Amino acid sequence: MAITHSSEKKHGLSVHQILAQGYLMYLLAIVLGFGASYFWPEAISIPLESELGFFLIVVGTAIIYWAQRISAKTAQHRNMPPEKICRDHFCVGPYVYTRSPTQYGLFVMALGLALLYGSLYMVIGTVIALLIGKFVIIPMEEKHLEARYGQPYIEYKKHVKF
Repeated sequence: MAITHSSEKKHGLSVHQILAQGYLMYLLAIVLGFGASYFWPEAISIPLESELGFFLIVVGTAIIYWAQRISAKTAQHRNMPPEKICRDHFCVGPYVYTRSPTQYGLFVMALGLALLYGSLYMVIGTVIALLIGKFVIIPMEEKHLEARYGQPYIEYKKHVKF
C-alpha cells in the first residue's frame, strides 16, 4: 500500500505523477517531431551527428539511471517524518549537481535521438519540452516537495541552484 502524504492530498498529484507528465512531454515531443519529419522532411546536418546523437543517448540514459538508483537507495529518507529530514538527505548522487537530474537526462537523451535521426523538428520539440519542463513541470514538482519536506527542501534549493 502506498503512503499518501498530506501534500499529495493538498495538491492532488503525487511527485511521481508530476514526473510522469515530464516523461510524457518528451515522448510527445519525439513522436510529433518524428511525424513532422516524415511529412515535411527537414534534416539537420552537423559533423558527426550520428556519433554525437548516440553519445548523448548513452549519457542521458546514464544520468536517468543514476538518478533512479539513488532515489531507490534513499527512499527511507523520503518516508521519514519531515522534522527528521535535513538538507543533506537531498544532496546525494546527481542531486548534488541538479535538483532535476531525470528531467535533464531526458532532455539529453531526446536531443541525442533527434540528432541520431537528423530531425530538425525533433530538436525543436525537445527544446520546447525542456522549456516546458523547466518552467512548468519542475516548479510543480518543487512546490510539492516544499510542501512535503518544508525547510530542509528549501535549504536544499538554496544550496543546489540548477
